[in-house]
Amino acid sequence: MARRDRAVQELRVGAVGLVAAVTLLGCSGETRFDVFIRASELEQTAWRGACQLFYDEAQGALVVSQAKIEACLTALRPAREEYARAAEMDPSDQGYAQSLGQLDARIAKLEGMAKQLQRMEAQQAIDRARTPGVAPR
Repeated sequence: MARRDRAVQELRVGAVGLVAAVTLLGCSGETRFDVFIRASELEQTAWRGACQLFYDEAQGALVVSQAKIEACLTALRPAREEYARAAEMDPSDQGYAQSLGQLDARIAKLEGMAKQLQRMEAQQAIDRARTPGVAPR
């Protein structure tokens, strides 16, 4: 009987040790969800800060500039990197890849806006130079 109790006690201690080890291993490091949440927070911060457009009362319109778009793209880069990390951590989960793809699409639109704005500003400079009596800026 004592032998049996001792074996049961050893089994319990071993089981508790195993559960503790698994728990510690599972808790160490960050999960793909942690990385995903950090990416989402970085993206939200960028959209609320550097990417936010402001209404100019004098012009009666939203103001967009090359510098504003570049600042927005710079602010979104860390979020993109974190989304990519989350997608790499679990390639089988398409949700992470989908979030990365959606951000990539928004970034591509911003880059397209920046190029279009650059062309418009260049054309505006050419038009000013060709118009007599108007000093170039």
